[in-house]
Amino acid sequence: MEISKAIAQFLTYLKQERKYSAHTLTSYQNDLKQLVFFLTKEYDIASTSELSQQILRTYLASLKEQKYTSTSINRKLSAVRSLYKFLNKNELETINPIHNLKSLKKPSRLPVVVEKHKLNDLLEQNFASNLQSKDYRTVLAGSIIFFLYHTGVRASEILSLKMADVDFSQSQLKVLGKGNKERIIPITQELAGVLQDYYLPHRETVENSELFFVFETGKKLYHRWLYNTIKENLNLVTTQDKKSPHVLRHTFATHLLDEGADLNAIKELLGHANLSATQVYAHNSMERLKKVHSLAHPKYRKKEK
Repeated sequence: MEISKAIAQFLTYLKQERKYSAHTLTSYQNDLKQLVFFLTKEYDIASTSELSQQILRTYLASLKEQKYTSTSINRKLSAVRSLYKFLNKNELETINPIHNLKSLKKPSRLPVVVEKHKLNDLLEQNFASNLQSKDYRTVLAGSIIFFLYHTGVRASEILSLKMADVDFSQSQLKVLGKGNKERIIPITQELAGVLQDYYLPHRETVENSELFFVFETGKKLYHRWLYNTIKENLNLVTTQDKKSPHVLRHTFATHLLDEGADLNAIKELLGHANLSATQVYAHNSMERLKKVHSLAHPKYRKKEK
């Protein structure tokens, strides 16, 4: 089968049957297009039946040479794996060149989080006055920072949050996560106040759209704006390299665990499919505890002197 047609059918399936988000679809499309470019340039291949495991290994080697991380390479492999699974299942292709190709081992890295006192400075000092601002974008940015830290939702989830998903009377909101799975997240009193400060003065703008967070024109927010907004605001309180919406998700989970929250409860709030994905925060919390212990314990402090 012509590989470009195969990819088009696969993406249509992900959109219509699996209900994947636009952001996820774009990621799949870009990863598969990169493979097609490589196959066309290096092997003049245009058919799914011509792809072999050896060619895929060469492709992996080229990605390594281009300094892609193991995480990025594994994501690209996952896209190819999903493509051929779709083709085999629908009897559009008989071979599966990626069947026995293992993913690369990823270096164990703990989630990056913002320290509690720094985030509190951002929320309490910088946004206390900003949320009273008459500038729409300023209020919007402040509300989103509060929202991400208080709920731990993914970037795609906040961008697709609808007016109907926010229930102030029940102090909760409904989130549509990965795999089209719904989960309920409680709204704290503080967050409810912030959301109402954003929503009430701009009720007409927001209600003209199905979405809760929108630009002043009523149009949907986009990922790049969200990423740049988070980065710009986190720059005010931290010098760490990573500053993204996902860092606030990591921070939400880690701070909950630091305060004694149950790991299973955090799993449900984050919308993880299994506990193993959440356990990384337990390791993160322990490493942070070890660091505090080594800096504060009299025995270690004496050695330093």
